[in-house]
Amino acid sequence: MLYDDLMYAIEAIAHEHPDGFTIKVTTLELVTSGIAVAYKATQNSYQRSGLYTCIQHAFYNDGYIGGWRNQNGEMQYDSIRMFKDLRKAVKWGRKQDQIAIFDIDNGWEIVL
Repeated sequence: MLYDDLMYAIEAIAHEHPDGFTIKVTTLELVTSGIAVAYKATQNSYQRSGLYTCIQHAFYNDGYIGGWRNQNGEMQYDSIRMFKDLRKAVKWGRKQDQIAIFDIDNGWEIVL
């Protein structure tokens, strides 16, 4: 799949899930379980240019992207690492200077 096609597909997913989503980039499948932790390298990635940055990063790292519409109404994206263990997720999130991580199973944000 070409980058432009991939970007359009992810933007369509973002439109369908403005409150937030996490996907596996290679399959475009929604992640339904685990703890999502963003990479510091892709913080503050907004709109199409930010999505492009996140796609590139995800391909060379864990292969997940998360997104949500922020309080300013902009789509914000991150390259994501998924965890099953809360302690490991919290530790890695702090190492990545994150202010929060997201527990997909329970649908809540965990402030660090």
